[in-house]
Amino acid sequence: MNPTPFRPCVLALIGLASLLASVTAQNKQTIIPKKYAGGGTARTLVPFSEQPLHYQQTFSAAVMKEQLSEPVRLRGISFKSKGTGDASMQIEVQLSISSFSGGPLNAVFSRNMKADTVTVVPKRFVTLPVSTGGFDLALPFAQDWIWDGESAIILDIQIYSNGNQSRQFFYWWDSIAPDLQGGVNAQYALGANSTIANVPLSNQGLMAQFDYQKGLTMNYGAGCKGQGGFVPKIGASSLPTVGNPNFRINVSSARPQTFGILMWGSSDKNWGPVTLPFALVNIGIPNCTLLAEPLDLVAAQITGGSPGSGIGSLPFPIPPSSLLIGYNLYMQWAVIDDTNNAALDLVFSDAMRVIIG
Repeated sequence: MNPTPFRPCVLALIGLASLLASVTAQNKQTIIPKKYAGGGTARTLVPFSEQPLHYQQTFSAAVMKEQLSEPVRLRGISFKSKGTGDASMQIEVQLSISSFSGGPLNAVFSRNMKADTVTVVPKRFVTLPVSTGGFDLALPFAQDWIWDGESAIILDIQIYSNGNQSRQFFYWWDSIAPDLQGGVNAQYALGANSTIANVPLSNQGLMAQFDYQKGLTMNYGAGCKGQGGFVPKIGASSLPTVGNPNFRINVSSARPQTFGILMWGSSDKNWGPVTLPFALVNIGIPNCTLLAEPLDLVAAQITGGSPGSGIGSLPFPIPPSSLLIGYNLYMQWAVIDDTNNAALDLVFSDAMRVIIG
């Protein structure tokens, strides 16, 4: 979609936010790996029908990107039973998720979890219904986890107890038999709090049905220091979903009692003939980088008292049009700051990618 009409459209709507109706985004669902969307080739009791254990499973970047073409907010996960009529059972479970570097699983569970780890299902009891052969175990996330559109991911599952006196019970799960092209790997050890896996499941694992939504922001790049050595930071007030009249772009950790300039466009790769990122030392601003295409510029007052306490905000209402779903914008703040020893009295924040959902 040609992005040009969207910029003036948003600017024209800045004063009309109260007239826009909010739209509630519906979760979408996708089964990963795509190859096994119709069902797996084996059955297993691991991990949900076993005695307490610690289980990890990876999904390769390739199988994620087969189904999801850009970053999304993962909002829940479901697992498929194998067959019908297995009796209802309570299990006590906790689930965390993070990006995964790829390659072999490290036997030390913690070494596979990255800085973006989120415990999306805090420790709690869930009830398995009588099995139907469908995605019977549904685990909505307590908070969204953002998949960056590029990385492999890893699930970390701890089973603490079950209604069968914490013993194994027969409730079968649809799984992938060893398949070099399956895109999954797993491992586990008995004991929910075990730290080292001793049972590898190479090229094996469970299928997963993810609940997801578009509409997210992702920060990238690095800003540069201003007054007091503080680096301005860009952020957002809410999710960028169609029909959201309250979406705002914020700046924080800036010099107070000055002005900021929000720059935004449709690329983080190019600004006309200029390749981004662009080192601004070339125009007299050392140690700073232009990270987003500055096709539109809007000024905002920055308030606050002491160095690094400056905050500012601009309304950026999103029209209630489904045509905007999947639209990408790239944004960065420039802040007037005369302590940078630069020919131009500006410092820059990090940047933010906005994907409308």
